[in-house]
Amino acid sequence: MTRTVRTDAVTAVVLGTTAVVVLVVGQAKPWLALPVTATFARPPEAPVRSSAELALAGASVPVADVQLPAAVAVLLLFLAVMRLLSLVPTVRIRRGRARDADHHASRWIEYSQVGGVVTFLVAQLNGITEVTSLVPLYALGATGGLLLSLHDRRTATGRAGLWAFGFGSAVAVAVVPWGVIAFAQIGGTIVGVGVGIPTRIITIAALLAIAAVWVGVWALGRGERSPEVGGRVDRMLALTIPLAPLVLTVAVLVG
Repeated sequence: MTRTVRTDAVTAVVLGTTAVVVLVVGQAKPWLALPVTATFARPPEAPVRSSAELALAGASVPVADVQLPAAVAVLLLFLAVMRLLSLVPTVRIRRGRARDADHHASRWIEYSQVGGVVTFLVAQLNGITEVTSLVPLYALGATGGLLLSLHDRRTATGRAGLWAFGFGSAVAVAVVPWGVIAFAQIGGTIVGVGVGIPTRIITIAALLAIAAVWVGVWALGRGERSPEVGGRVDRMLALTIPLAPLVLTVAVLVG
């Protein structure tokens, strides 16, 4: 059993167990429900059919609640299932060949959903509830992670090969969506409705965990291609991709 396979097997057990713990503990914390809202403005030419409609126009209306423990548990289970699938013999052989070529498609799928979902949830924790804001934030985080699948196909060698899709992914995963979250924190503080210290700590820790994947690719890969480099990068991804969901796990357990 290779080091990468052992890493996947161990992390699958840890992530699956953690998901169950989060679900059990989260049941006692109903306040962890995060609202999703929508604002419906009445177009100028639209007829007013009732005074209730007129009062509702332009108001922020609750449309759903996201249960933070359930969302975190689903994300952890998704990662665990991805790791277990990689242990299937035919999948393991195929992934081993891709890994030797420094291709990591399954890892980028994992990173895509981690980047999108964690950004969505942290944005809610920071008071961003509008669905028209949350969905683009999720899309940016998820799409940025998938850019790294194109990064695997780079032809330039050395550091030059790390720039195009690697830097673009960092912008989409971290700079833009987390910049929006930062503006929400700053704006809330200015008007006197800022989040507390625990949420600020969770936000910074989750951002650092999301960025750790990109930094690791840059530091470990160095643009080189070899089975040794591919295996090293893959193991690094196996350990760093779950960090952001685990930050939210701590938020659920100690919150």
